[in-house]
Amino acid sequence: MNGFSEECIEVFLRDQSQLFDEPVAETPEEAEEAAISDALSGAKKDARKRGAASDLTTSYEKKDKTKIEESINKLNGLKDEIGQIK
Repeated sequence: MNGFSEECIEVFLRDQSQLFDEPVAETPEEAEEAAISDALSGAKKDARKRGAASDLTTSYEKKDKTKIEESINKLNGLKDEIGQIK
């Protein structure tokens, strides 16, 4: 196990049903891979959300109503996507 402590992996294996509808890992190696994948997925969503928020700020400063609407729709789409994960 490279990125997580043994205790973290044990907790992930034990409590994964709180994160996922069905088990995603049976072994410590699978648990580490699933945890890293989940963390990367969250990081990607955060980056997209920051990008959409930045687009919204820029659009507002330029008073571009069309771009403001597009940015708001992007943010709402991410909100829906995150809601589906929980």
